[in-house]
Amino acid sequence: MSIILLGLVLRLASLTNIPPNLLGDEADNLQSIYHIMANNGPGFFEIDWAQAPAFNLYLVSGFMRVFGETIAGMRMASVIMSTLSLPVFYFVARQYDLGKPAALGAAFLLATSLWYLHFSRNGWHNINVALYALLAILTITAAIRRGSFLLYAAAGLSAALGLYSHPSGRMIIIALAVYLPVALALSEGSRRRLLIGYAVMLATAFILVLPHLTFALDNWEAYNTRARAVYVFNEQNREQFGDKSGVEIIAQQTWNNLKGFIFLEPGASYVGINARYIPGGHGFLDRFAAALFWLGMAVTFLKWRQTLIWWVFFVVMLFPTQIFSNATPDGARAIGTAPIFYLFVASGIHWLFNLRFGKQWWFRSVAIVSLLVIAYLNVSGYFDWMNDPAAESARQPAVEVADFEMWQALQKSEAEAGRPGFNVGQWLEMKEQGSIP
Repeated sequence: MSIILLGLVLRLASLTNIPPNLLGDEADNLQSIYHIMANNGPGFFEIDWAQAPAFNLYLVSGFMRVFGETIAGMRMASVIMSTLSLPVFYFVARQYDLGKPAALGAAFLLATSLWYLHFSRNGWHNINVALYALLAILTITAAIRRGSFLLYAAAGLSAALGLYSHPSGRMIIIALAVYLPVALALSEGSRRRLLIGYAVMLATAFILVLPHLTFALDNWEAYNTRARAVYVFNEQNREQFGDKSGVEIIAQQTWNNLKGFIFLEPGASYVGINARYIPGGHGFLDRFAAALFWLGMAVTFLKWRQTLIWWVFFVVMLFPTQIFSNATPDGARAIGTAPIFYLFVASGIHWLFNLRFGKQWWFRSVAIVSLLVIAYLNVSGYFDWMNDPAAESARQPAVEVADFEMWQALQKSEAEAGRPGFNVGQWLEMKEQGSIP
């Protein structure tokens, strides 16, 4: 409970002013949310301005009705959803027989991870993918072990939520499908019941997502606008690779993402866009967590039968979306996998605690102090970064906090009149020209 409360406090602190401005994606989300509130926005099962399911904006609008139509109110959806992921993470870790100290230690590191903390405080729905992925792992594992059709249906619900979330969430149902032959091969119970259970899972997901799927099929070109824009082989994105062949491009993309997400090299990420997501020269994990991550990955090879599902979700959710899209490694598209990184961290901690000296009071004392120091460095590093003018500049184009009330009043007026409003770029032009009403 203390970790959940800590995680919540860290996400609530100075939420209006940190991050220091309204990122373009946050502002454009709000523009659509005001139309939803005025009953002339996209339908519940339709798509938003970024061609993502409008479900996400309805979720945020619900939080805003409770917490207020403010910057903090808009960011509360990410705060609550990411905080909820912490107890789910703990239950997933315990589900795989990791000791309580290891599960708690890794949950503490996840709660204070700079990368994860940052997205937990932004009004952007990609952080929700992390919760849905954890729920999918938790429910499908319990379903297979218990043979419960109700739990299979719960896994289907998790997959459907992923499909209604950020585009990277679509990979959750693919990961579940990829795991089926593995589950069949490792099954010690009825394979027939497992297959029926998977059918229940897929049927549940299909029924829940059918209204949105119908809209997507009827508007296929619009629905895939974003996917085509970031596809590494489209004409514009391919130009950056010169005359390299398709195989050479995939090889380079694979190597870049291995450096960013496996070797966790500081600065290996794509500088131009990730400067919004992590500080310059910082990896997606700190050096301490990275060492535990590498150790945990090695340890899981020894228990591959129990932890293979982690690998399936890690690989399926991370690499296809990164290798086949431009400007990667990309911290925003990958944030849904952050808790899976920390499952490997938990495995590393568990292994250390089960060594002979790992049970000694002095070792556990050193471990606790180390966790506290790393958490402090991550959290203080995050707030220092957010107070750096370079971080504010990297988030441009943006709406400044001081301008928010005026920007909001104009956007709500446009929405209530049934007009489209204006994006952040247009807002900045209006300010520069002095044409704000």
